[in-house]
Amino acid sequence: MDIHQQLLKRHSKENTRRITEYIGSDPERYAILMQIFNGEDWVAVQRGAWVVSEVGMKYPELLIPHLDDLISAIEAPPHPAIARNGLKVIAETNIPLTEDQEGRVVQLSFELLADPKTPVAIHVYAMQCIANLLPVYPDLAIELKTLIEEGMEHGSPGYLSRGRKILKQIAKMKLQY
Repeated sequence: MDIHQQLLKRHSKENTRRITEYIGSDPERYAILMQIFNGEDWVAVQRGAWVVSEVGMKYPELLIPHLDDLISAIEAPPHPAIARNGLKVIAETNIPLTEDQEGRVVQLSFELLADPKTPVAIHVYAMQCIANLLPVYPDLAIELKTLIEEGMEHGSPGYLSRGRKILKQIAKMKLQY
């Protein structure tokens, strides 16, 4: 299968599933997908983001050599799908991040969470990325709590649900004010 051509055929759950199954746990095929994801064809990049996430959720170890590229793509996404799917796979898996990668993800997540124009799904994954790092960086809890509470005033059901879950996690921590 030519992954690039398959991505351009159509944007659908079925096509995403087909490509995801083709890539499977093959690191060479995943590397080809990541080349497309980091390429110039914005349609393939947008559609490839979904596949990056789907394969990454099933085989997170495939993403490890590509984490810097993934984080760079999230930092300057040409389409919200890149940030949404990139943050999703970081938030929902236990991919080991280097200290530098953790810093980049936290900085980016706080920026996205603070921006009211950011789509809800990105807010949800951004807050989860930060929450996942609270055991390592408990000092982030106060700022995260403040941002979540501010966003809950006008939050969607998804935002409210994840926000309440993370606020409970923060409440269990012994914070130093």
